[in-house]
Amino acid sequence: MQIRRGPAAVRGRVGQPLAEAGKVPQTMNPSQKTCHRESLEDDGKVLKAYVLRTFYFERRFFAVNQKTLSLPLFKLTLVSSLVALSVVGSYIKIPSPTGTVALDSLPGFVGALSLGYQEGALIAFLGHMLTSLNVGFPLGVLFHLVIAGEMALIALAFRFLFLRWGYPLAIGVTTALNGVIAPLSLVPFFGWGFFTGIVVSLLVTSAANLVIASLVHRVLLKR
Repeated sequence: MQIRRGPAAVRGRVGQPLAEAGKVPQTMNPSQKTCHRESLEDDGKVLKAYVLRTFYFERRFFAVNQKTLSLPLFKLTLVSSLVALSVVGSYIKIPSPTGTVALDSLPGFVGALSLGYQEGALIAFLGHMLTSLNVGFPLGVLFHLVIAGEMALIALAFRFLFLRWGYPLAIGVTTALNGVIAPLSLVPFFGWGFFTGIVVSLLVTSAANLVIASLVHRVLLKR
C-alpha cells in the first residue's frame, strides 16, 4: 500500500505547479474559483496596459525622431563616399613641384554644391590631407593643415558664389582663389620660386576640378 501511494503523491506534487500556472484545481470551492479568476483577469489588464504604453511610446519616439535619425545618417553616408572619392582623386595628379596637386578637391566642390557649406568644407579639408599623406607631407604637416583649411574656405566660397551668381562667376573667382591667392599665402615661407613653380599647374587643376564639379552638380539637379 505504501508503494502504491508513492507515485500518486508524486503526481500530485508535479501537478501542483500546473494549477498555479492558470489551471483551476477541481478541489476549489466556488468562492476560491471566483477569486482565482479575478486575479488572472487583473494580471491580464496589467499586461495589456504595459503593452499599450510601450507601443505608444515607441510610435511617439520614432514619429518625432524619424527625420533627425535618418537625415544625418544619409548625409554621413554621402560625406563618407565623397571622402573616399577624394582618396581616388588624390592619385590623379597634375605634375607640380610638391606632388600634391590632384583632383582630390573635386568631391569637396561637389559636396559643397550638393550637400551644404559644412559638408563641402569637411570633404575638401580631408581631401587635401589625404593627398598630402600619399606623398608624405612634402611641406610638413603644419603647412598642409593650413592649406587644407584654405581648401575648406575655398569650398565655402564656391558655394556662396554659386548661390549668388551661378556657375561661370563662381568657377572663375574660385579658380583665382585656389590657383593664385592660396599659394601667395606661402610665399613668406617658401619664396617666389615656389609660387612661380606651382601656380600654373595649380590654376589648371583648380579649373578642372571646378568645371567637372559643376557638371556633376548640374547632372544631379536634373534627376
